[in-house]
Amino acid sequence: MLGKLSIRQRLPLLICGLLLFTITIYGFLNYYSLRKAALAIGKVRISLLANQISGMLGQQAQGVRKTTRATAAEKSIIAYLRTHNDQYRADALNLMDKLHRDSTWVSVELIDTNRQTVLRSNKSTVHVPVPLSEVLLSTPAMPDSCRIGRFYATSGSLYYPIIAGVSDNGKLCGYLVIWQLLHATPQAVAQLSQLMGSGARLYLGNADASIWTDMIKPVSGPPLHIGHQDELIEYNDQDSGTLYAKAQPVFHTPWLAVIVFPEKNILEGTQSLIPWILLFGVILMVIGILAARIVSRDITKPLNELTDAARAMPGEQLQPIIIDVPGNDELGQLAAAFNRMTNQIYLMWQGLEQKVQDRTWQLERANKELDAFSYSVSHDLRTPLRAINGYAVMLKEDYGPQFDAEGNRIINNIVTNATRMGRLIDDLLAFSKLGKKDLALTHVDMQGLAHTVVNELLQNEDDKDYDIQITGLPPVEADAGMIRQVLMNLVSNAIKYSSKKEHPVIRIGGEDYDNYAVYFVKDNGAGFDMAYSDKLFGVFQRLHSQEEFEGTGVGLALVKRIIDKHHGTVRAEGKEGQGATFYFHLPKKI
Repeated sequence: MLGKLSIRQRLPLLICGLLLFTITIYGFLNYYSLRKAALAIGKVRISLLANQISGMLGQQAQGVRKTTRATAAEKSIIAYLRTHNDQYRADALNLMDKLHRDSTWVSVELIDTNRQTVLRSNKSTVHVPVPLSEVLLSTPAMPDSCRIGRFYATSGSLYYPIIAGVSDNGKLCGYLVIWQLLHATPQAVAQLSQLMGSGARLYLGNADASIWTDMIKPVSGPPLHIGHQDELIEYNDQDSGTLYAKAQPVFHTPWLAVIVFPEKNILEGTQSLIPWILLFGVILMVIGILAARIVSRDITKPLNELTDAARAMPGEQLQPIIIDVPGNDELGQLAAAFNRMTNQIYLMWQGLEQKVQDRTWQLERANKELDAFSYSVSHDLRTPLRAINGYAVMLKEDYGPQFDAEGNRIINNIVTNATRMGRLIDDLLAFSKLGKKDLALTHVDMQGLAHTVVNELLQNEDDKDYDIQITGLPPVEADAGMIRQVLMNLVSNAIKYSSKKEHPVIRIGGEDYDNYAVYFVKDNGAGFDMAYSDKLFGVFQRLHSQEEFEGTGVGLALVKRIIDKHHGTVRAEGKEGQGATFYFHLPKKI
């Protein structure tokens, strides 16, 4: 397809193709690098956020522990646990009620060493149905200590305990147990997500990954592996696609804080660059097309002028052609070389015209001399030759009985050589006249013509049984008379050179092709040495003696001249004693 386009069309296409390829590779590499950098920055950001959230929650937990431990160290709390005296009850309840900061602090209780509730705050609203033994087992409280427990799910809500050991003189005398509801409003969670980044999610859960929450309700958390919580993990979610998560322990708690970011949100800024990359590519393409058109115009315009000048050169009125291409670049040098060439051609043409006139005059003179020679051969040589032949025949008829054997042999040789000389003159005249004769093209039935030629030639061969096969000769547009002469000469040669075989076989055939037809005449006769095949089609060139096979040595030369006149080719193959094959090719259109 590109081969049908001009350079002026192909050059912009080539430049645009190169630009498109370069922009595509450049854009892909840029996008890949930006994507890689964005992911790296996003992973660092996730780790930083996880550390910040964990630190913030740890500070809050530390504050709660200090407040709770201070309350557990109050004298009224210690005295009430030891004595259960009502005089300390009011102060103890007052201190316990102060621990209810908001509605999420659902229960505050004093527990004795027998793990029985001895006092419950007035603001306690929920009884968390978790066995105290289980809580103390997982979150043991020592004297003068305060610990925050793991999350417990009950009735669709999440609670966690804050347990402070109440001691008197270093001896554990009970526990101050606070239950807090883990709950945040959707608005607060959304605001936190916006602060962390678009699409970010915060999950809290136990360190053993048994419970997870999004601060509103229990949920399925990320697939963390125990012991590898500090590693950044990548996983796929059916709804959100690829996600990145980082878990960080919350100080002073048995919790994990997990920050989750969708990959599409990390790459959101990178994705927005794609339209700009495409726009940049389109702008470069437009600039490239305009530049390519300008460059191709500057290149092809001088080339077109050179082409037009070259086309005009073969005209009848040849004149020097001057192409004006400014500059000393390759095109300017080419134009200067072309101008020098046309000037030289003009000078050569002028000399050639004179030579043509001289050669034409010489050729006309040679043709006239050849015509004179042909006339001389036809008349001046034929007349004495006919006289010699006639007198020899008369001498043989009238005085033959009076001659001895040697005399009769001489008379017969005179008649034979005179007859041979006559045939040679006829062949030479036919050969010389062939060049002047124009082709009379017509449809030639080669199959029928071959049969006619064979029948004529076999009329004088009654004493020999020839096996002649004629098959597959395609018709052709040619001069019927000349082609008949070709078949006549080739078939007569085949008959002559195979006549000494006991069973002479001659095959005449052909084959049809798209633009030409091939014909052959093959025999099993005397054959020839291929080393001398170049002499076969020359005038008077013979590969066999006159005594062995008669002939003038003009027949094959005549064949070649006829085939050449039809713009065809002729060749021969053979082997001594095994026959010969003559091929000739004729074009379907001359």
